[in-house]
Amino acid sequence: IGMTRRAISAAFLKSSPRLLEPLYAVEVVVPRPQSNGVYEVLAARRGEIQVLDHHNDNGFEGNGNGNSAAAAAAASQMVTINALMPVLESFGFTEALRQKTHGTAFPVMSFDHFEPLSGSIDDVDDAVRGGGGDNGGESACVRQMIAVRQRKQLHNADTLPRPADFEDRL
Repeated sequence: IGMTRRAISAAFLKSSPRLLEPLYAVEVVVPRPQSNGVYEVLAARRGEIQVLDHHNDNGFEGNGNGNSAAAAAAASQMVTINALMPVLESFGFTEALRQKTHGTAFPVMSFDHFEPLSGSIDDVDDAVRGGGGDNGGESACVRQMIAVRQRKQLHNADTLPRPADFEDRL
């Protein structure tokens, strides 16, 4: 069984596999003055804004002439921000969002789709495969694989296996 497992692992590595990343559809309702905090949190977590919708919660549209009723209506205007965000980046998202918006943002997240990560396992250079070297120039795919190996505390977590590691040696 050990030989079969090693042969399948080596064949998998030689087949140019791609990693798919799950993405959440995120909808955030926030008052307009705090919307910059939503943009900051989404940008820090690789979020991509899809749709931005402005609406008034009291039905009053200000005419912009400077009177206090118009200013109050503009201040109460709510913004709905729809974005896509990787599931991996969603942990702690609500807390960070509430902190940046002073508790006024209301996020809703739901699974949307899978998207291929940029790059592939073949992008790994010899420094990363063999250990040592700088890991700063590789693709998002390679960074994710190394991060998962480190989180799972695998043997040689900062390196990735190569097909030759699974060959029988006599």
